[in-house]
Amino acid sequence: MATNPKSRANGQQESLISNLNHKRENLKHTSILRGNLLKISIIFLLCASLFNVIMMLKR
Repeated sequence: MATNPKSRANGQQESLISNLNHKRENLKHTSILRGNLLKISIIFLLCASLFNVIMMLKR
């Protein structure tokens, strides 16, 4: 017997768990990025509408 099947199964489980943890970390980072993009786009829209109001008032 080269390796104990139980220990091999444990190793596979550990690698699966570490893969899941990495995926969770990646999801966290992408959600943070999405939140930042959302904030930036909202700020941009507010600035654009403010600019439009100022231009209308100048006329």
